Amino acid sequence: MFLADGELVALCDSYYPAGLAQGTQIAQDRIRSGVRAVIEDPAGPVRRRIARSFDDLTSRAAGGGRAAVFPGRPGHPGVRHW
Repeated sequence: MFLADGELVALCDSYYPAGLAQGTQIAQDRIRSGVRAVIEDPAGPVRRRIARSFDDLTSRAAGGGRAAVFPGRPGHPGVRHW
């Protein structure tokens, strides 16, 4: 969950290979500094550089379960960041 001024603004699910994440902060529910910081920390358990990433964004009206998670925003579009 990403919050801005205490208000939910985004939900995030991430997937990493078990061999990379097992036994690290990545396997926990929340990482305050972000997963990238854990992966690229030279003193951390992974110590790797992220060479590239791919982002795919789609926008549509929030419906179903997502609309209930973000109350007070009827008619506002949701953005899926894949």
